[in-house]
Amino acid sequence: MRSLSMSRVAAENERTSTVFGLSDFAGLGIVLAVTLAARLVPAVYLGNEVSDLSIYRYMALIVLRGQDIYEIPNVFPYTPMSLFLPAFALQLSGWLHQPFHLVMKIYPLLGDLGSASIVYLLGRRCWASGRALLLGLAFALNPVSILITALHGNIMPLSVFFAFWAYYLLDHPKRGRTYILSALALGMGIGLRSWPVLLVPLLLRPGQLKWRQRFVYLVVAGLPTVLTLGPYMLVNFTAIRHEVFEYKSVADLGWVGAWRAYYFLQTGTREAPQAFLWLSNSRFYFLGAYGVVVLAAWVVPALFDTAGWIATALLLNYTVMGGMAAQYYSWVLPFLIGYPVYYAVFSLIVTGALITFYLALHPGIVLGPFPPPFAYTQPQIFTWNLGFLVATWAVGAAWLLWVVGRFVGGRRVAAPPPLVAEAQPARLRWVTWCTLALSGALAGALALELPFIVRSRPPGEMPATIEWISAGRGPELGNFEAPMAVAVDPSGNIYVADLGNHRVDRFDSAGTFLSAWHTDQGAATPLVEPAGIAAVPSGEVYVLDNAGRIVRLEPTGAVAPYIDLVPLGTYSPRGLAFDSARQRFYVTDTGRSRILVLGVDGKLIETWGGVNTKLSFDIGWGLAIDSRGNVFVTERGNSRVRKLSPAGKLLAEWNVRDGIYDVAVGADDRVYVSSSDRAQLWVFDNDGHLLGQIRAPMAARAQPQGRALAAVPPHDMVFTTEASLIRLDVKP
Repeated sequence: MRSLSMSRVAAENERTSTVFGLSDFAGLGIVLAVTLAARLVPAVYLGNEVSDLSIYRYMALIVLRGQDIYEIPNVFPYTPMSLFLPAFALQLSGWLHQPFHLVMKIYPLLGDLGSASIVYLLGRRCWASGRALLLGLAFALNPVSILITALHGNIMPLSVFFAFWAYYLLDHPKRGRTYILSALALGMGIGLRSWPVLLVPLLLRPGQLKWRQRFVYLVVAGLPTVLTLGPYMLVNFTAIRHEVFEYKSVADLGWVGAWRAYYFLQTGTREAPQAFLWLSNSRFYFLGAYGVVVLAAWVVPALFDTAGWIATALLLNYTVMGGMAAQYYSWVLPFLIGYPVYYAVFSLIVTGALITFYLALHPGIVLGPFPPPFAYTQPQIFTWNLGFLVATWAVGAAWLLWVVGRFVGGRRVAAPPPLVAEAQPARLRWVTWCTLALSGALAGALALELPFIVRSRPPGEMPATIEWISAGRGPELGNFEAPMAVAVDPSGNIYVADLGNHRVDRFDSAGTFLSAWHTDQGAATPLVEPAGIAAVPSGEVYVLDNAGRIVRLEPTGAVAPYIDLVPLGTYSPRGLAFDSARQRFYVTDTGRSRILVLGVDGKLIETWGGVNTKLSFDIGWGLAIDSRGNVFVTERGNSRVRKLSPAGKLLAEWNVRDGIYDVAVGADDRVYVSSSDRAQLWVFDNDGHLLGQIRAPMAARAQPQGRALAAVPPHDMVFTTEASLIRLDVKP
């Protein structure tokens, strides 16, 4: 990791200081084209609405309903600047008739394109366009970046771009003119995600700006967050404090994540003792160590260039902080590009950590809607994941030891060199080929899904007759704001649980509105957020209220309490189904990643799954029961359907493209799944083999998000979009 002498850097600059001509545009164009292609191809062919992308849809719907998202726990722990990005993506996906997950990935893709451009431009400060091209390709083909942007779809790379741009502008030869723009870029990055605040004292270290300029820099960098967060704090400071300022990160990866993986291998659960206590305490360990790094950056600024100090702080975070989310590993990538050997080793190990983590807990991220090309078990994957997490920690520790050795050995430079001055030409070529090999290996691994992609031609449209379309959007009786569930009683009446309007609407079999149960009837048990509904053969109708209870709808219009779920510790329950043969209710306890099995007396019979268990349901949602008592669950976090026996044994599971919502089982035991991204139904046989699709009429596609679904014997279906209730005659 020796740096070039500044005389050599100056000589190289002198030799290549031509006008920014065609060759430079060509080099930048190649970098951008490769960056785009390397992410767009897997995003199109393997992309699916899973994990964070399904949460983004949930966020978008909350925003579009005009709700305060900070009132809903554990959904959005960031400042409001990025709050409206998912909502705009959801609207745009409807206008363009493209999958939401693909539109949502525009944001991280733009971030990667911006970062790749800056890497190339930094290379041009020191090298000829050919070497700058190699540097740009080393970032464009980085497999960690490709995984997070193209498959995971998290918007973190957009924040990384703004932070990297802030560094680029402040490291500019004319920083006296560009530092305000740098501060604004950093403020945008902090507004999107809070981590770039770690860069502030490192960007303002001695030799960068005068004291007055530093003050201006701080004010400008804080403006985006203050202007967007301030109004929310005035309205509801308590919620902001709890959701934003008391956010404790996650323990998916990092050294606490490694401990949880080891504990899973020993016990079968990731609920490791002390894990979250260690995670909480590690924040204080990190802040203390980070203070030492900042002090060193101010006392001996010539030890590193600015990017080196930033990389040190971020790698310290990875090493000392107990918990990491997958997308956090994108922070350091552009700042490490000037240290090619370390950049390559770090990328290799983190790629392994991410792939094994995704396969273990969110397989839909890397597999898309397709089955795995090889058989594996969770313990096998967690064994590899544990190894990669330990190696990731060791690589971070190795960097910190190298920094200490550099300090003790008195390694100094006369002036902080540009970022890429550390990258010697031979090592630059080596790391580019190494990165190309890594991305090639990733492409080869993803190509194992190619046979499934080739065979998964779009299914033919199944014949179905539109019998009627009823209702519209709005607060009026018979219209909807957020229909969550639908049920049909033995008389053919249709009940729609409308969470947005806090009521249940009843229609006859022809779609005519009959009556409603809602909150303004003075009932002792008002409906708060009706989320699930089930009609039993005796004619009674039960509603799962998000307040943590099951209530019964009385013919008089009253709502009678039935089962209290609060003592069971439920959190955001969503789905409800009734098994008449076994006289039991099933509830998807979405926030606890489990299914509750309840008797008609309200007593808990058993629990299936749970957080961090082998049978964990990632955003479990809809429920349906076939003629044999098998239970079907839609798992929105992995965009898949899971089939369980009446005893809770997993019988089958399969992925569904473009996100899912609800599930219903017809009289012939066919399985119907509503798409959360388009007004259509997917039709499967009872074991998950795709039979075809049913598209809604054009009038319904104007509000394309599919919603609730229910079967009407003998072969009809009723389902809702955002603003329509539709009855279909499905041909057997």
